[in-house]
Amino acid sequence: MNKKNLSFLAIIFSAVLITSCDDTPGSDLGLDDPRVISISLTPSNIDFLPSDGIKDTLVTIQVRAMVENLEENVLPRLAVFSRDEDSSPVLTADLSSTSNTNEYEAIFELPLNTLDFLVFDVFVFSFGDFGDGNWVSSTLSVDGFANNKPVILEASNIEEVTIPTDGSSIPVQFTAKVTDEDGQNTINRVSIIFLNEDGSTLTPNPNELFDDGQAASGDLVAGDSLYTITFSINGSNTPNNRTALYFAIDNAGLSSDTVRTTFNIVRN
Repeated sequence: MNKKNLSFLAIIFSAVLITSCDDTPGSDLGLDDPRVISISLTPSNIDFLPSDGIKDTLVTIQVRAMVENLEENVLPRLAVFSRDEDSSPVLTADLSSTSNTNEYEAIFELPLNTLDFLVFDVFVFSFGDFGDGNWVSSTLSVDGFANNKPVILEASNIEEVTIPTDGSSIPVQFTAKVTDEDGQNTINRVSIIFLNEDGSTLTPNPNELFDDGQAASGDLVAGDSLYTITFSINGSNTPNNRTALYFAIDNAGLSSDTVRTTFNIVRN
């Protein structure tokens, strides 16, 4: 990779870190500086349907951009980032000039699966050799379809905990083993609702369980399909007999069956 490409990628990474999708930096450019005026994507939204079947597929995307004041022998550059991945672009490319004045385009194929729910940020850069220029970005969304709803294989929590009287706190974990035949990445969230004896629900409603391997949730291993949330029971809690309602929802909005367990807080 030559120095020019290294410089370009460095600009991309810096740009994505400091801007949101709707930002168009470079408003302080001079009248003769390179400038991206607008970009368009065709298609800008990809909708898969059950009739498409479950399969891997390549989708052709056309990017068109209006760019002014490019330096000689310099082309605008394209970078596509997935919001579900790290900061590395999924692809970069030059745009080519079209027969229309100041118009440039690039056509690329995006590997997808018909079950995917993804969002991509598409950037077009007009930077010249001296770093002057700007970028404009647009969003490409992918909406797959759900073939199966999530399944809670097991939900677990301690059935009874005694309120401590010595000023300490007792950590209590709630866990749910959740799978989805369409793929674990199609699970949108796993939640739990606490139902009080009088039929009211405990706030917040619902609480979210995580499969992130983080101490905050109490989850031990990220990505093992075991979702966890941890609460602390201390002297501020009051006795109550509750029902814990576990459920999971996928990216298409399909919900698992609700699994019920008992969770009682008692005082000696």
